[in-house]
Amino acid sequence: MSDFEQAQKDVKTLTQRPENDDMLLLYACYKQATAGDASGPRPGMFDLVGRAKYDAWAALAGTSQADAQARYVRKVRDLLADEGRCDDRQPARPSRRRSSRLWYSGCRRCTQRSLCTPMSLPSSMRTF
Repeated sequence: MSDFEQAQKDVKTLTQRPENDDMLLLYACYKQATAGDASGPRPGMFDLVGRAKYDAWAALAGTSQADAQARYVRKVRDLLADEGRCDDRQPARPSRRRSSRLWYSGCRRCTQRSLCTPMSLPSSMRTF
């Protein structure tokens, strides 16, 4: 599975709805990566959502499909990092707490202290 396909699955697991600007960027990158440059007429002025989506997609005109895929993947990873769920965790000194969770010092991307459930850890790091 490519990073782009994995990002498409990961974006559906976000617990919070991204900001409108982030949603437009995700839409534009996805459309550019799958369909190429914007085509068809621009939606009318009463279709505000359709018009914003078309404008975001048209702004990426000339971007290669590979670049659009990479940008989509980066944005999804950033959104996951904002939730503390990015896949670039660096296991560092796991310590037992009262709960059945392990503390990690953070991850490379978000550099925030994050709390991981044991099921999200690699099998070599699980303690039970």
